[in-house]
Amino acid sequence: MKLNIANPLVSYISIWLLTIFLVNLQLTTNLLPLNTSTLILVFANIITFIVIYTIFSVQVSTQKQIFYKNSFLPQIVLLRKYIKVLLLLWLAGTIFEIIISGGGPLQWALIHLVKNYTNFGIKSFHGLMNSLYLFSTTAIFFDYLICGKKKALIICLVLLLWPVIMIERGILFGIILQMFCVYSIAKGLRLGSAFKGLLLLLGVLILFGVIGDIRTAEAKPFVNLVVEQHKSFFSYIPSGFLWVYVYITSPLNNIIANIDHITPTFTPFYSFIFFVPTAIRNFLSIDPQQLEPLHLVASNLNVSTFYSGFIADFGMLWTIVIVAIIQLIVTLFYLIGRSKIWALLGYSVLFQCVVFSIFFNLFFSWVYVFQIVLAVLFNEIIKNSFINKQVAICTNS
Repeated sequence: MKLNIANPLVSYISIWLLTIFLVNLQLTTNLLPLNTSTLILVFANIITFIVIYTIFSVQVSTQKQIFYKNSFLPQIVLLRKYIKVLLLLWLAGTIFEIIISGGGPLQWALIHLVKNYTNFGIKSFHGLMNSLYLFSTTAIFFDYLICGKKKALIICLVLLLWPVIMIERGILFGIILQMFCVYSIAKGLRLGSAFKGLLLLLGVLILFGVIGDIRTAEAKPFVNLVVEQHKSFFSYIPSGFLWVYVYITSPLNNIIANIDHITPTFTPFYSFIFFVPTAIRNFLSIDPQQLEPLHLVASNLNVSTFYSGFIADFGMLWTIVIVAIIQLIVTLFYLIGRSKIWALLGYSVLFQCVVFSIFFNLFFSWVYVFQIVLAVLFNEIIKNSFINKQVAICTNS
């Protein structure tokens, strides 16, 4: 039996029900009790997703929903040429950024230079480079899954070193999620593989805590938040469990604290502000502190799920509608992606956005939107190639 965990409905429901469950445990003192408005918001969008996915999956024939590897083979040659161009652009741009920045974050850390990854590169241009990197690496990994050539796998493994050199956990987790998405759809996960994946996830969780403790120079920095009756338990288990618990629950906690007190402006500022490149935001002198629309329960836990901007701009009812539209787009990309490379690569980006929706709104971040643009551009290349072949056939006949 094979599992497709990358199914958008399964991933969305799972990640949000898990968050609701963890918040309801109330294991830390910073957490507020779940209120009716928050539950209505979350469960309304679970229902909208079920309805949307059910309606549109019925419209697509069962045969088209089955992943056939051979159907992608004619497009792979074009994909390789396309990705070669994108990788060359990324490489040239990255070398330029390294020269401009005077090295890279890992080098700075090794020589104890007072710089970090935020000092690397050129604002906005670096976001473009991240888009090229994420899309190209995912595409090369898909090439490996379809054709099985070790060269593609080796290139992927080498490219995975880049976020480590950059010390960018967000990009590293992002590319892992996108690669996991295409793997889950193309290959599926057997129960045995899923168990191994859980063990790997456990290892990552423990490592996450170790890295976090090192960065804060404090062992188990959140232990003071744990309610008294659970402190002994958390003192014995790896700190990664507490790190992850706090990181998953605190964004929704900010929604709980604000949802009944927000007066929407009906101006799409907070919803779309991260679509505006950083360089332009800096040029307009927009204070980074103005980008958070909600009152934070704790200033060091400063994300509030992908709902925060929508709620601040449009209120709860319209937020449900907007998220339902996003769910529709996600569903269409997933269903089309069963037989089209461009849509599958685009969906891998949206899958990452779905998983991270409990933290932040990546759907309207231009780094991720630009990856969708790259996917659509590849579709245009395929169409033009098909038209040119038809013209050549007609000319020669």
